[in-house]
Amino acid sequence: MEISGKVGSVLQGRYRITGFLGRGGMGAVYQCEDLRLPGKRWAVKEMLVFDPASQEQIEESFKREAQMLSRLRHRNLPMIVDYFIEESKQYLVMECIEGENLAQLIQREGQSTELQAMRWALELAQVLDYLHRQEKPVIFRDLKPDNIIITEDRHIKLVDFGLARQFDPGKRRDTQASGSVGYAPPEQWEDAAQTDERSDVYSLGATLFYVLTSRPPSPVYGSQRLRPFRPNLDPSCEAVVLKCLQPEPSQRYANSGELIRDLLLWLSKQPAPASTTSSSGRPSEPAATEMLADSSVLAPPVFTPVDRPSLTPPWLLRFLQTSTIIFLAAASLGLTQFWAQKNPLPTAQDPLIGILTATADEKAKARSLVASKEYAKAIDELDKLITRYPEDAEAQILSQNTYVVFQKKPYYKIPVITSTLGNDREGVQFYPGLAMAQKQINQAGGVRGHLLYLDLYDTASRPDQAIEMASRIKNDPDYQVVLGPWTSQQVIATAPVFEGGGVPALAPTASDPRVWEIGKHIFTASDSDLQRVERIASYMWGNGWKTVAVFTAQDSIVSRSESDEFKEAYTKLGGRVVAPELPYNNAAPDFADQLRVLDENAVDAVFLAEYRSDIVLQFTRLLRQAHPKLPLATQVVAFSSSNVLSGGKDVDGMLTSTYFHPDADSQRIRDFTSSFSQQFGSLRPSHREANAYDSLKLIADGIEKVGFDRKKLTEYFQGIGSKTPAYPGVSGDFAPGRRLDRRVPYLVQIRDGQYRLLDNN
Repeated sequence: MEISGKVGSVLQGRYRITGFLGRGGMGAVYQCEDLRLPGKRWAVKEMLVFDPASQEQIEESFKREAQMLSRLRHRNLPMIVDYFIEESKQYLVMECIEGENLAQLIQREGQSTELQAMRWALELAQVLDYLHRQEKPVIFRDLKPDNIIITEDRHIKLVDFGLARQFDPGKRRDTQASGSVGYAPPEQWEDAAQTDERSDVYSLGATLFYVLTSRPPSPVYGSQRLRPFRPNLDPSCEAVVLKCLQPEPSQRYANSGELIRDLLLWLSKQPAPASTTSSSGRPSEPAATEMLADSSVLAPPVFTPVDRPSLTPPWLLRFLQTSTIIFLAAASLGLTQFWAQKNPLPTAQDPLIGILTATADEKAKARSLVASKEYAKAIDELDKLITRYPEDAEAQILSQNTYVVFQKKPYYKIPVITSTLGNDREGVQFYPGLAMAQKQINQAGGVRGHLLYLDLYDTASRPDQAIEMASRIKNDPDYQVVLGPWTSQQVIATAPVFEGGGVPALAPTASDPRVWEIGKHIFTASDSDLQRVERIASYMWGNGWKTVAVFTAQDSIVSRSESDEFKEAYTKLGGRVVAPELPYNNAAPDFADQLRVLDENAVDAVFLAEYRSDIVLQFTRLLRQAHPKLPLATQVVAFSSSNVLSGGKDVDGMLTSTYFHPDADSQRIRDFTSSFSQQFGSLRPSHREANAYDSLKLIADGIEKVGFDRKKLTEYFQGIGSKTPAYPGVSGDFAPGRRLDRRVPYLVQIRDGQYRLLDNN
């Protein structure tokens, strides 16, 4: 049902929808009137479950979280009224809080006065103290301006317990590393630590930083400085904020109680305001002495029993838990969920499409400001955008580029050719790896005294456009090396252009066997598929599947190569291959003959030599109709969101393999995944992000060693793995100009909408 169709409808025979309040990637919020309690208005949140495969997991999470949250009652927490399921949809009824969140208020009003900021800090510290003093202490773990509602009387309400957890002194670490970039402390991202009350203290300090400076706190721990943005800040106020923001937990306030003590001390020394209205036209804060006498601010929490009609104790706070769980489950699939075009098959609604839609206008505005040389304003717009959407790696690249120009330092321009529209739209997965590498390189001072500026070229999945872009790049003397293109097909299409211009082009993920042979200026950060295919063959044989049907796309050299590699590996193990003479055509795939072969032979399993998601999904849909239990293995890219969002139950149990998994037992991968989580919050990286990261780092390494020169960089890339050691990439050593195949392949299976690691070689 469309949002507009909700107005006037009645839920549970009681809650009449009277208006629409807002919508996010995970749900819609409506205002309603209570037909049983005339005059009462509530907020109703309708949760939108995009991936049915995750439903059972989410339900269990709700139960566990609700047990923790149902007992919480505090003046700075919203009142929960009811929870119910109607027509297979989930709803939560809660107090309708009038006001805007703190991030919106600061964006509108600008920096807060010190007095107001410290008053809000006191209220936040008190509600955190209440949570931390529970019998099983509750660690909020996501304190940030977006999760703080400012009421009409300028008090606070803390909302969204999606990441909250109960502190367990017996646990070594948190179950899941997640949080909000800039606001979560370092231990919240680490695998070897458990968050505690000091972690919330850090987030409170980061929130204070934003309130006092109107700028998001830096995600680089230990680098926060307030005075550059507020030179006249009271030193004692600054000292409180910086103590909260210490990277080492032992250097922060030990608990909320200690912070409350210092806040009260600071407030007690402040004079009363001279007038009731500030220069900005806002009502000024009450005098500090009035605040100290105000029991609603300083008195210990009083928890009056509330008459909550139709209370459902085990399920009270499903909304607050669901928002983040659904977001994390979906976002862990990667940035491929920024799809704005139609898929060949019907697809479930994508949870992150809202981010692309929500940020497009703001990024266009920032680009316009850059074009007008209003760099400071552009940086401010992008920083605000990144604070709200840390997953938007394109915005992070634009921000870095703007900083580069704004600082008036010399820089190298590197063109990036990828695709974020059309059939190859998953090229958007280059962006996080590139943004992460660019940021690290520039923060370290760049290379040879130059920063890196990334020029983004989007081919929209069109080879002709890729060739046209390659020609422009070849003829531009500012460009000495190219990163991309995205697909093997576009690498092959643009190769003659780059060969003719002597431009080295490093493609992060191209694995077509021809890429290594097509020219001396064409390079890749990928490995061949040989070891991944052999790993699948070994697993299938080890499971007792003696006869396997192998299907091949006759128009794809990658598919034919993978098919030949699998058949050779499987027959060497003693297995039998069926129907190698029945290939399909990607232009018009008709799997009728293939399915008949399965019916006519005693086949134990199927290997589909295919990496393209749309073809895999067509095949699995038909296969499951005829053979629901037959094991299936493919070469589809692990962490491709389309597989689980569109495939649903059809792809459950499907096998694939990869050279990168964020849960792999590899120190390089662990370090990369930890840094990735700090920068992009809940996103989970795949080999695409890792290879893009490696590619830009390798280019920077080459520039540092031989200079920013086409010929010298070509020779440098050619020598890696022969004249010089292989490059130590995130997922293993590689050489851009030759096949080393040293990376360890990991076996992955889709289960319940997740890419599960089956082994940890």
